[in-house]
Amino acid sequence: MKLITHPFDRDKKRQREFIENVDVAFELVHPNKHDILLKFVKTKITGDATSKLIVRDLTHTWALVKGILEEKYAVRRTLHFYACRMFSVRQEKGESVASWGSRIDEMQTELREAARRVCRPEEILGALGLIGHLGKACFVQGLNNERI
Repeated sequence: MKLITHPFDRDKKRQREFIENVDVAFELVHPNKHDILLKFVKTKITGDATSKLIVRDLTHTWALVKGILEEKYAVRRTLHFYACRMFSVRQEKGESVASWGSRIDEMQTELREAARRVCRPEEILGALGLIGHLGKACFVQGLNNERI
């Protein structure tokens, strides 16, 4: 219950966090308790997002609910968009190194998700490895000159 602290109300910025937290909760809970957990998760989905679930009758598993949330609320841009953004972003004046690192991590996650959507299964492992290395390079490249 502590993993799912914030409700999901169709805020696209919080959608990934909500889904990841619910995924972890389902991994931690014994399978015979999944039905109860799903009922709890559904109570955490509010506003317009609730109506999307009500309209779609097939919400008896987390996989189905997750699919609806991703279909309706995920921001999916091209691989090119995420790569260009990661390569061009810079640490802002006054931004801590920790905050800068967190922003790069978030961009890497978005780039990984885009890569998973477009890569063939045999390409995914290499793409994810490359993205990890690129993230480190972008972190160093984007550091503010005063910090180096």
